[in-house]
Amino acid sequence: MSELFGGLPAGWPAAYASAEPIDGSYRGLRRALYQLYYLLVHVNLFGASYEAGCLAAAREALGEAPPTR
Repeated sequence: MSELFGGLPAGWPAAYASAEPIDGSYRGLRRALYQLYYLLVHVNLFGASYEAGCLAAAREALGEAPPTR
């Protein structure tokens, strides 16, 4: 959630990692899955403007490239 909408100081990831190391699989899969949940909640609460973010997070979690137009 902290990486999805921002708002925290620039140095927070390093400070967090020094206190509790982040597993290597976080960036590759889990981050996208965690963000997808909150994006889906936002689609439900606030509407279609969050759909593109949902699709991007789902593609990232599945390891797919974004569609080309």
